Order: sequence, then structure tokens, then C-alpha cells
Amino acid sequence: MRRWIHRVRERLAQNGRGPEHALQEPSNPRSSSASPLTLSDWKSQDPGLAQWSTRHLSETAKKWLAGAETDVDLVRELAPNLFELSGFFDPDWTRRLSEELSRVQNWTSTEDVRYSPPNSMHYAGFEVAPIGWGDLMNQLSEELITQLAHRLYPDREWPVLSDGHGFVAQYGEAADRSLGLHVDDSDVTMTLCLGSDFEGSEIVFEGIRCPLHQQTHNTEAERVIVAPVPGNALIHLGAHRHRVSSLLSGHRQSLILWARGASTRDERLGISLSECPDWCDF
Repeated sequence: MRRWIHRVRERLAQNGRGPEHALQEPSNPRSSSASPLTLSDWKSQDPGLAQWSTRHLSETAKKWLAGAETDVDLVRELAPNLFELSGFFDPDWTRRLSEELSRVQNWTSTEDVRYSPPNSMHYAGFEVAPIGWGDLMNQLSEELITQLAHRLYPDREWPVLSDGHGFVAQYGEAADRSLGLHVDDSDVTMTLCLGSDFEGSEIVFEGIRCPLHQQTHNTEAERVIVAPVPGNALIHLGAHRHRVSSLLSGHRQSLILWARGASTRDERLGISLSECPDWCDF
């Protein structure tokens, strides 16, 4: 037995490996029989993104929300009930969001992580709650979008929009190229463009409709075409019909937040709705 052990040690030494290396764990401890990775296995490299804070707003946005007069271009009404926020968020925050999402995407590719599309409309993208942004979406919805809803849509009564559903939409090669006409499962939607270089992929709005009239035609006056700008956000009612035109080149990524009230689901889905509400443009 001692001679056999001696010969094994000699062979290991000749191969440049000591006995301790012969028992070393492999660099990737996951075996082929291990459960596949999911988005919930992601370990954030920027934990500060998990919570919403007013620090993520620009100074002019803070003043505007407080009722002070600021640059009129901060919140622009592109069309009735459709708004663009420009310079509203701290550029460092949007940069960090983009970088974290890029790290997630690289990780899902290299580790063959399994995940489902965020909804039935999108082929690419993913929900952000599994990567640790569930609280961020709820807080952003309750603390910011509720305030914006009261400010931008004063003719409607708004509950606290405490239910924030967030996901990433991706347009590019091996991702979505366009998106058909639809409404969102939200009371108010925020779409934050995170870049990067792209051409096309404009968002086309075609009128606000209640569940009774979502299939009706739009008028020319209702059609509004918006070219997304990295760092800017669009705010619109969930019932504002919209689609995405074809991407011509590059890659576009957006963080989309559906802000919802806890008691507004029946209205959004048209349950027991027998008359057209006042806010419908039909």
C-alpha cells in the first residue's frame, strides 16, 4: 500500500500537481444535475438600487414636485395626457440602472439562466422583481407616480398607486423588433429609456380608450409619434393605446413601470363596466 501511494505521489509531482490539487473542488461547483439558475439567483453588484429615494431625482425635479417654478422643459406635454420627463432623474441613477441591467444580461447569457418574457406582448426582456427591484418598483409607484398622477391628471380621482409592476423591454438583434397596438395593465405607465444607440423604434400613441372601446379606430389627431431619448421618461395613462414601430438599427432598452392602485383592477379590465367613462376619448 505504501509503495502504491508513493507511485501516485510521484506521478502527480511529474505532472506539476501536488496531492492537495488532486482533491480540489472544481471551479464551478454546480454539477450537471443541479437545478438551473433563475433570475432570483442574481447577486446585485449595486445594492443601492434596490430602494427608491428622492436622491435619484434632479434638483430641478425636486423643486418642481414641491410646487416651485422651474424650467418648463422639465415636464413637457407632448399631446393631451401624454408627458415627457426630461432632466427629471439624476443622470448617475439612470446610468447605474443601465449598467446593472447590462450585468444581469451578460450573466444570463454566460450562465444560461432561464427566465420567461415579462408578458405576452414582449419576446425579449424580463421582470425586475426577481433581480431584487420589487421594492424599488412599489416605492417608485407609490411615492413618485402617485404624485405625478395627481399633478398631471388633476381631473381624475387617484388612489395611492402602491402596486408597481416593473420590467425591462429590449429591442434589437435577437430581441423584439416592434410591438403591436395595445393598452397596459396599469393606471399610469412610466417608460424610462435607458439607451443606447438606435434608430427607429418610435412609440406611436393612438388615443385613450376604455375597455368598451379599445378596438375602435383612432383619428389622425390622436396619433402621436414619440422618439425615445435615453435618460428621458414618458408618462401616460395605461388606457392610452400605443405601439412600437420597427427598430431600424442598434439596440433600445427601456425600464417600464406599470403603476396600479389596489382597488382599480376591475375598472382597468372593464369588469361590470356598462357605460363609457368620462376619460375615454371615443
